[in-house]
Amino acid sequence: MSNDKKISAVGMGVPSAETKKYSTEIINHNSENIKSILEKLTELLQMTRAGKDIESIEQAAEYAVIRYKDWHEVDVHIGCDSGIAAIYDIVKKIIK
Repeated sequence: MSNDKKISAVGMGVPSAETKKYSTEIINHNSENIKSILEKLTELLQMTRAGKDIESIEQAAEYAVIRYKDWHEVDVHIGCDSGIAAIYDIVKKIIK
């Protein structure tokens, strides 16, 4: 008989499964943090040729305002969009 018995996690007061936190942003049910999504999208697009001239992307009411380093701006309607739909609309506008 083996003496390699495992101690129950319940008996030790230790969680039975290890949990990892991959993001500092919390998405609660149907709410998404569009401001944080736009900040991260700005960083990502600035690493590409298509987005190298982007200064910032910010939310203004129902629009995302793409500000370029040469001072011009482009508005993208993102009202009622989910986070992924806002990303899609912004990227679609940039690559036109």
